[in-house]
Parts: sequence; structure tokens; C-alpha cells
Amino acid sequence: MDKDGATQSPVWVVDFDGTLALHDVGDELCDSFADPAWRDVGAAWRRGELTLPEAQRRMWASVRVDRETMVRRAREVGALRPGAESLFAAARRGEVRLVLASGGFDLYVEAILGDRLELFEAVYVNHLEPGPAGPALSFPHTEVAAGPYAVCKAAVVRRHGAEAFFGDGSSDRSVAGQVPRLHVVRGSLLERVCNEQGHPCIPFESFDEVLPAGADTR
Repeated sequence: MDKDGATQSPVWVVDFDGTLALHDVGDELCDSFADPAWRDVGAAWRRGELTLPEAQRRMWASVRVDRETMVRRAREVGALRPGAESLFAAARRGEVRLVLASGGFDLYVEAILGDRLELFEAVYVNHLEPGPAGPALSFPHTEVAAGPYAVCKAAVVRRHGAEAFFGDGSSDRSVAGQVPRLHVVRGSLLERVCNEQGHPCIPFESFDEVLPAGADTR
């Protein structure tokens, strides 16, 4: 409840790459512009041999394109998941309170979401600034950094008292068993991890599946 005794809408924390966005935009950009060896670095991260910031610095080191080129490609590959506009409509009506938590970067998140970022009461993303010698990366959210993550999704869930988390991949594994409702993209790595470790999860493909029954999604 808020200070006036009214019940507040639930907080939903949402991952970006592969969850709110249908594909992992960061991976798509590396596929387009980085040396192919970036995939070996990504595999090392998933095996637990590197922290995510270490992996990202190595993955992006060979990229030599300017901001305009990177933004244009991000918009080409950054389709949102079905039902995303229904989710945004629910946030506009105050039915849910949204928090964005991503291990990815502001450059493409901002390019894809635009004004819809204003619907999130908090946004946790890393910073990427293109440059001729390769992009400069920074990881500003030390208040939610933990373990191998610059943005620890479990820390974000705790910070905001979230009722639900939506995710798909390696950087979302910390949330398993740490939130009342864990929604996982059907067929994702996160679903497999939850099944292997015995953590309850709710698979989904469209955000329309998880919105309150009968909600007006216009």
C-alpha cells in the first residue's frame, strides 16, 4: 500500500534482449559488426569463465562503426515481442508498474523504445559510446551489481519489491527462485535452467498471455 492506504499496482521487472525485444539486439549487432570470435567470448561467459562486463568488453572491442550505423541496424533487428504494446498500454493505465533491467546497452534500448522508456519507473542498462578505436563501455549501476553481473536482475527485483520478472537468458539466471512469479520465454535458456534446477516458472511467448484476463489492451 502507499502512504494513503491505497493498494499499489504490482511491479514487473522486464529484461530487454530476447524478452521485451524479440531477439538479442546486442548479439545481432555483434554479428553484424564484430569479429566472429565474439561468439567464443560469449560462450566463455555462459560457462562462467568471465563476468559479463569482461565478456562485453572483449565482444565489442573489434566494432568500428559509428553511432548512426549502429542505431540504424538496431532498429532493423529490434522488433518487440508480440504483446509489448499491450504491456505498455497496461502501464499507461496504471495497472502495472514497469522496471527495465538489462545487461545490454542504452544506445540500442533508447533507439528501439524511444518515448516508451518513459513508461518505466526505473531503467537499468549499461552505457555504450561508439568511437573510432572501438566503443567505450561503462557499467554505472553499482547499486545493483553483484556476482558476475553489472546489472543483477535479482538485486533489481529486491530493490523494487517486484511481484514478477520476465526474462530469457544467461544474465537472468540470478532471478530463479527469487521472485513470486518468474515468466520465462518459452524454449529459452532460462526456462531450461529453471527446469533443471527445479525452480517454478511460467513460459510465455506473448505479453498478451500474462496480462490480466479481460484487460482492455487498446
